[in-house]
Amino acid sequence: LERGELKPMADTDDAMRRQWVDVVRSAQAQKKVTFGDRFKNLAMKLMMGLNMPSGVEDDGTVSFEMTRPPHGHTDILYIDDKLRVTRGNRGSVVVVTRDK
Repeated sequence: LERGELKPMADTDDAMRRQWVDVVRSAQAQKKVTFGDRFKNLAMKLMMGLNMPSGVEDDGTVSFEMTRPPHGHTDILYIDDKLRVTRGNRGSVVVVTRDK
């Protein structure tokens, strides 16, 4: 994963797109950035080259980029609505259950 985008679907009407942009911009403006947040963001920037979203584009797009993404993979061995079993590229097996 090197980059990602969060945006409204292509067929979203203009009124809904404007509402989306307003909600996301408002949430970003109201977020209080703590010292811990700044430390985590700096660590992610140094380790993975993470460029955090700088805002919302007029079309509603919020994007990020990692210039040094982590390497590896996870294979899903089993999955259903209550259980997921995965194996990582280094052999670790993780079992995750979902509570009701």
